[in-house]
Amino acid sequence: MNHLTSVEIYIWNYLEENKTKVIQMTVAQIAESAHVSPSSIIRTLKKKKFSGFSEYKNTAKIKMNTNKWIHGLSESANQVVSETIEELLRTVRLLESENLS
Repeated sequence: MNHLTSVEIYIWNYLEENKTKVIQMTVAQIAESAHVSPSSIIRTLKKKKFSGFSEYKNTAKIKMNTNKWIHGLSESANQVVSETIEELLRTVRLLESENLS
């Protein structure tokens, strides 16, 4: 059920490859730029376990800021910090989804 279609894979890759630009745009602007529909973007994000575009943007901003901060750390420290951040973000999403129920 959560398998991405080829269009959704294209959208996800577009979002991830253009993250710096995307966090400054609206869903409609991204849809126009990527030549897809806004609803396809939202559907893709929901399949990737985001509640919507706002959550994706916030997560992307956090990751980008964190990556800048950990840039100077050793490779093993980077890995530990990155894994911890990923776990924290998953926990937040899980807690948010439980609160909505």
